[in-house]
Amino acid sequence: MSRRVLTRMAQLAAVSILGACGDGGTGPSGTGAASPQVIASVVVTPAAHTLLSLGETVQLTATAREASGNTISGTTFTWSSSDASVATVSSSGLVTAVTYGSANITAAAGGVTSNAAAVTVAQAVDLATWTWVSGSTSINQPGVYGTQGVASGSNTPGARSGAASWIDASGNLWLFGGGGIDAAGSFGDLNDLWRGTPGN
Repeated sequence: MSRRVLTRMAQLAAVSILGACGDGGTGPSGTGAASPQVIASVVVTPAAHTLLSLGETVQLTATAREASGNTISGTTFTWSSSDASVATVSSSGLVTAVTYGSANITAAAGGVTSNAAAVTVAQAVDLATWTWVSGSTSINQPGVYGTQGVASGSNTPGARSGAASWIDASGNLWLFGGGGIDAAGSFGDLNDLWRGTPGN
């Protein structure tokens, strides 16, 4: 057998061996193991939500993504609330209203923390129901002052506009001045100070 034929046979054998022992995959050292996905960002949705009653819940969803934007499935997240006295969050992202206020909910995985989802717990107001508490049904009525410094359900501020008003830390409504009608029925700039105390 010629030397040329022997050389050709040796080359073919080497190619066959390399084909059988190639890397066989995309992982390091030809092991076939896929490269691990690295979390670059975590996004929580919805980014904001309002709960209108105590005990009401909302389900938040967290998504982990690579730097390329590809979603990383099967990620386990650690959830937390900035104020658990207002809203708690379970290990699955279920938020429950505890008391009125606001809290930020976040999810973390792989050392990356998500955006803060703003959760507000507010008391729903039914504006379809109104109750006439006091005051006249006629326009331009004078005030009923009663005795200064003594609270009474029959006292009523007179009709006015441009008055200053505020609510103090105890929930009392204060009303001062403005242009309106005094106890004698005269119109002008008022200089009276009223305090409205909430009922039980």
